[in-house]
Amino acid sequence: MEGIIAVAVILALLNIGFAFLRSQWRTSGSTSTGNKPRPPAQPTPGTKPSGLLPAMETRLRAEEVNGKHHSYIVQRVEAKGRFPIPEALKLGFTASILDVTEVDDDGESRPMAVVSSLEDYQESDTTCYEDRQELGVVQLNQGWSSWTSVLSVIPETLVPPRKGDRKYQLNVLAYDIDRQPTVRHGFLLDGEPLATWTHEFVWKHESDGWQEHSEKRRESEELIVRLAVAMGFADGSLHDSEAATIKQWIARRLELLRPESRDNRKQEFNDVVKQAYAAAKAGKANAGGIVDRLKEVGDASARMEAVELCLDILSADGQAADSELKAVNAIAKRLDVDVEQFEQQKDKRLVVLSGGLDGEVDYYALLNIDRKWGRDQIKAHLNRLYGRWNARAESLADADGRKQAERMLELIASARKELVS
Repeated sequence: MEGIIAVAVILALLNIGFAFLRSQWRTSGSTSTGNKPRPPAQPTPGTKPSGLLPAMETRLRAEEVNGKHHSYIVQRVEAKGRFPIPEALKLGFTASILDVTEVDDDGESRPMAVVSSLEDYQESDTTCYEDRQELGVVQLNQGWSSWTSVLSVIPETLVPPRKGDRKYQLNVLAYDIDRQPTVRHGFLLDGEPLATWTHEFVWKHESDGWQEHSEKRRESEELIVRLAVAMGFADGSLHDSEAATIKQWIARRLELLRPESRDNRKQEFNDVVKQAYAAAKAGKANAGGIVDRLKEVGDASARMEAVELCLDILSADGQAADSELKAVNAIAKRLDVDVEQFEQQKDKRLVVLSGGLDGEVDYYALLNIDRKWGRDQIKAHLNRLYGRWNARAESLADADGRKQAERMLELIASARKELVS
């Protein structure tokens, strides 16, 4: 479930554009709640043309459901009474949710969007929660004489702005299917529903909300840039090719944003680069602190991106200085990046280095060998590397790449002789 929610959060950040707008819900009809469990009835068009049916009302009823893997709570929207229609028409019901936990300085609620991790419970063009039920053509004075389940919410599949105890406002509306109102991100934008009802419930969300995820993602990106600048200064200076590599990475991040957001984010990145450059030039980059913070706020994807960018910096000038190799190895280890995945990424970059591996070589840094390893561990590691580079030497089409792979095989052989023999 957490994996599904994580995917939903990433998608939601691309389409929530106005989460702090005021709710435009226009309420008419009663507000009521209920929590006595009873089996849900399936919604069907009312067939009792009785003028004695009272006006329709709705309620929210919590029900525990035994799923395949675990039990979970469902909040069911139930309705009873005469359909709120002025004439025979095609009737539909829809439910949307807003998070109303936060309040402004005046104590007024600040409604914000709520994401659904289930595709079947999402708005048509966003990942925000919505459930719909279309009944088809109904007649005047028809309705339900007893409580009937119409819509539903599974609270644990919702992703609010932030973690913790969240107060949800569930907005239910009845509408003419031929004149559907527009609801986006949980807000009623236009159109006139036939009737609306509002219910509230509280649910504790254990993991980060979409707003927290967005904030941490932004901070992670800035930390990656700071780390890349510090990495470039590992050999004493930031070369033009290394600066260009950082600039290209930033450009790729900006391409993912909406056009109206790019200029502001670009300026933020520029400020980060200037600050990082000044700190590194003054010998105050504090790469260790950057890595620790990135490990704290960054997810696995962000941590891997950081290592990959450092690897790009390492190979940007076509040379692999020992200081750079040692630094990127330490960064990968400190960020708990998968070693095999890291080695594969590093190998892809080392294979294009042109001449930077000549002369005296630090085998430990270059080949990612832990100095604490024993003879057997080093030997097994070198055997894996030899097999990997031997396969590359046989498969690379370009002569320069093949030559470099063959050079790596020679270095691995030299490392075996130096460290194992």
